Amino acid sequence: MKDNFSYNEYKKIISYYMRKLKLTKIENINNKSSNFFFIRHDVEFSVLRAFNLAKFEKEKLNIKSNFFFQIKNNCYNLISNKNIELVKKIQKMGHNVGLHFNYNGKDNQKDIKKELFNQFFLLKKYFNNIKNYFSPHRPNSMKSLQKSKVSGLINLYSKKYFTPFEEV
Repeated sequence: MKDNFSYNEYKKIISYYMRKLKLTKIENINNKSSNFFFIRHDVEFSVLRAFNLAKFEKEKLNIKSNFFFQIKNNCYNLISNKNIELVKKIQKMGHNVGLHFNYNGKDNQKDIKKELFNQFFLLKKYFNNIKNYFSPHRPNSMKSLQKSKVSGLINLYSKKYFTPFEEV
């Protein structure tokens, strides 16, 4: 596969895994069964690019996925008027939106949890239908958040939601 990302390459990847895993659809992150497959996008650089990908997924792949945004990010301001509008459009397409938690160098569990809740509630202040899921930014640095739940918030790097696997 090429090093360059393209929507066509992404479509091939999704089609490949759906076929190999014998999937008829991509599941919602809220699925309660033990075996499910969902797509999570941790947005690092651009809300506009996330919006364009969400639009492609809806229109060309007919899938709903999950976009996780950082509240504190050097590349974008999530709560600018334009980005709020784009994220709300992503939600209207049927995609889920959640927190991509950047712990900002906090080093003790109490401070990390406080920062997590501050960011989560700020996200909920600006957007409706935010689920109690978070995706840690650089998860290996956050040993204190390796639990599957942190006071009711679900860590998507826990074993139920994140299982690295070899090529199928």
